[in-house]
This record gives sequence, C-alpha cells and structure tokens, in this order.
Amino acid sequence: MHGFPTISGPAEISTFLSNEAHVISYVGYLANCGFTFTTAHKILFSLRAATTAPGVPEPPQFSRFIKLALKGYELVFVSAPPRPVISVPMFHFCARTSLADLLATSVSVPSALQDPDLPLVRLARWRALFSLGFFAALRSGEYTESALLSSCVVFDAASLPSLLRLKSANPPISLSALWQATISALHPKATISINIVVSKCNSKPETRIIGRDASDPSLCPVTAIAFWFVLGPVSAGDPPFFALRRPSGLIRGPSRVEVVAPLRFYLLASRLMDPASVRSANLHGLRHGGASGAVLGGATRAQTKCLGGWRGDSDAIYTSTTKAPQGLVAALAISRALAEVSATARS
Repeated sequence: MHGFPTISGPAEISTFLSNEAHVISYVGYLANCGFTFTTAHKILFSLRAATTAPGVPEPPQFSRFIKLALKGYELVFVSAPPRPVISVPMFHFCARTSLADLLATSVSVPSALQDPDLPLVRLARWRALFSLGFFAALRSGEYTESALLSSCVVFDAASLPSLLRLKSANPPISLSALWQATISALHPKATISINIVVSKCNSKPETRIIGRDASDPSLCPVTAIAFWFVLGPVSAGDPPFFALRRPSGLIRGPSRVEVVAPLRFYLLASRLMDPASVRSANLHGLRHGGASGAVLGGATRAQTKCLGGWRGDSDAIYTSTTKAPQGLVAALAISRALAEVSATARS
C-alpha cells in the first residue's frame, strides 16, 4: 500500500526500519498526509517500540540523513497548537466539586445499584477515571473502553479484604456513609497497582503504582478508585474495571466522550480555563497535568518519566516495570502539590 512493502509483526517492522530509503519515503508519506512533526515523530518511535519481541533484532539508530530529514520536517511543518493541560488547581477544583455533587444526595447504595445508569453511579466512575488519568499519567487508550481489565487493578493486601467485605455487604446506607466506610477500609499506606497490558507505544506490559493521600480523601486517587470498586456493579469474571452492565447483558467500559464531557463541565465551572480552551480540552491534558504536578511536588525528571512511561532516548524503547517504585514517588509528589493548593485556598 502507498508504495511500501506489506509488513506485519515485529520482525518485518524491524527490517523496514533498517532500510534508510524506506524510512525516508515513509517520512515523506507522513508529510504528504499533513501530520505535524510531533505526530510523525511519535509514529516513527511507536514503530520502533513495536519491534520489541524475543528473537527480533533491534533496528539500527536512525542515520544522519534521516535525522536531517526529520529536522527539515520540524522546521517546515509547524506543530499544532498545544492541547490544554489540566493543571493542579484545575484538578483540585474538579475533584472537590464533583465529590460534593456525588455526596449531596440521600440515595441509598442499593437504590443506586438498581440503576447503573443513575448519574450518581456514573459520577463515581468518572471521579475514579479522572483521578487515575491524572495521578498515573496514563494514555486515554489505556483505561477507556475495554482496555483496563479488572484483574489489572490490584489493591494492596492490607486493604483488599476490607474493601471486598464492604462490597459484598451492599449496606443500605447513603453514598456519603459508603464514602466514609471506604476511607476507613483503606490502609493508611494503601496503594493500587495498575498493570497496563496494551499500550500504544510500548509492546511490553507496564505498571503504575498509585499511593494513598490519607491527609485529604477528597483528592486521593486511591480513595476515588476504591469507592468505585465498592460501589461498581461489575463483580465477577474479568470484565473491564470501569464497565457498566447493561440490561442486555453487554459489558463495556467508558468511551472517551463519557470521560471528557464531565471534565469539560467542571473545567467550565472552575473558570480556571477560558471557554474556548475548555471546548478543546481532552484526556491528554490529564496525562500532562499529572506530570506537571509531579514536578511541582518535587519529583525528579527520572521519576516523572517513570510516572508516565516516557522515554528519554530513542533506544530506550520501553519502560521497565522495575521503575514502577520511582513512578510511585512521582505520584505521591502530585499529592504534595495539591496540598500546597489547599493550604493557599484556606489562607
């Protein structure tokens, strides 16, 4: 297709990238398609990442000729306007306000579970997704739709038994009381491991570890995700973690639109972003916002790279899961940044 040899599988991709003429032609093809330099650059290195497989030789580093072609591409094709970043103050407002909306009701837990489409149930799920995208700096394709299975979300051994008991009890209490019970069920140093099996740029599984912010549950990602776990209607098998069970029996995770719409609603209410930018805000802003929060909270560059699985060099084509503890340090740094915003708001 388009004059290129048909390729499928890591070995053939590696062979393709080893041919300078093919790579240069492909760069020209991307330019003719109108891709910005940033997008074209990501596509090329995503192809490199796809060559990671047992027995497949690593393609050579791009030659000086290819690098010069890419440099010209960068100078000629101006990057698209930057996507809005969801800043720490924006996360602070959206998390606090959405929690207030969730708990300002007398609806009991059994009543909520009888109708999974109830806006309150969807709001609890949205808060969990919102916190996950920000604190773990995930790509949207790693937690929306059916990407993140239930088995890929692992609570710490000290918290899981209490959460399971609370979930199975299905107590006839209000959502506010269930929220407090969830907070009590979590260990003071509770963590969640997010195991990413499928990723756009990494062919090997990755892990993100998120730690609890016990000082402020309203901003804590572990509490938000645990609350969805306790309240959520999915309880058996290995469906998507954020799935809602339809009356037809169909189980499907959230679409990007289902996550973006509430995000824009709360951003508009916050007045921290102009309306035009709110209309273009998407889930990528959570990924970059989380990384910015980590830096503001004192995380090192290496730790922040581990947080989002970013690669600093072209030959580092995947992130080792052994770096997950450093990513945890970066995630905890976000909590420190949020704490500073809270202190400023109170003063």
